[in-house]
Parts: sequence; C-alpha cells; structure tokens
Amino acid sequence: MRLALFAVALASCRATPRPRADAAAPDVPVVALPATVARGVAYAHDWTARGARGYGTESDRAQLRRLRALGATWVSVTPFAYADGPRATTVRASYDRPGSETDAALRATVREAHALGMRVLLKPHLWVRGSWPGALAPACEAEAVALTEAWGAVTLHYAASRRRRGSRRSRWASRWTRSARGAGRRGAR
Repeated sequence: MRLALFAVALASCRATPRPRADAAAPDVPVVALPATVARGVAYAHDWTARGARGYGTESDRAQLRRLRALGATWVSVTPFAYADGPRATTVRASYDRPGSETDAALRATVREAHALGMRVLLKPHLWVRGSWPGALAPACEAEAVALTEAWGAVTLHYAASRRRRGSRRSRWASRWTRSARGAGRRGAR
C-alpha cells in the first residue's frame, strides 16, 4: 500500500510542470519592506567535509558576503548541543570539537557579520537524538534538575561569551520547552 502511494505521489510530481529559472515571474506586485523590518536568515553551520565549509571558514565569509549583497541585515547563528534521547540527563556541546561550532568559529562568524553591517542572533539549539526537545521526559525530578542544569550550563556559556565581547549588535536567545514538572517555560534575552 505504501509503495503504491509513493508511486502515485512520484508520478504526480513528475506530471507537475515546473517553472523554468529564467521564466518571467507572475504578475505579483512587489512591495518594498519598510527599513525597520529585519531581513534575517537562519544561518546554520555547514558540516560538509567535517566542517571545512562551516562557521569561521573562507566559505562562511563568502556566504555572509553573499547574504549581505542579497539584502540580509540579520543572521541567526546556531551552535548545537546534544542530548542522547528523550530520557537524557546530560547535554554535550561542541565548544572545542574541530570542524564543529567551536567558540573560535562562532566568534569569527559573528565578527564577519558585524563587519558587513549585519546584526546577529545567537540561538543555541538542543538536538535530541531520535526525537525533539519537546519530547524530553526525565523519569524523576532529580533527573529533570540534572538536565536543566546541563542545558543551563550550555546557554550560560554562550551568554558569558557574548558578555565578554561586549557585543551590542548581537542578541542571544534560548528556548526551553519543559520544566522539571512538565509545564512549558520559555526564555529570551
């Protein structure tokens, strides 16, 4: 049954005409955005070839220049931390893992974005193996406290990094989806 549905979906994809890249755009009015509207891009680290094109590389600098030329005024930089699954009580970050979102690579990307006149949102993200952060479900309050402290250490690491730089053109944000008792809680700065 699934194979038949997949075949029908695939056939319909092939039957749907796709516009050519050089085709004229439909008659849709183009309205300029007010200057006060942020023109932002979620700018992720590129792990291709073990980070050879990621934050802090020449490829990164070229991409930031391209984004600025396209009109971007903001980028969000997203260092990842990792939990081993929904029952995890620890969190690992990549502060110094070669090729990953190291502190030095993040600093280089933020400096380059600022040099290009862009503002930066630093948004640490928690990657939960095989799931998503909203599924975190520690078995007891002690495990919830351990997990909260582990994620707190990661986010505070980045907050302290921003404070040390004295950055005024960067913003920092973090989102926490569950507290020790399961009630939703959010925070942003």
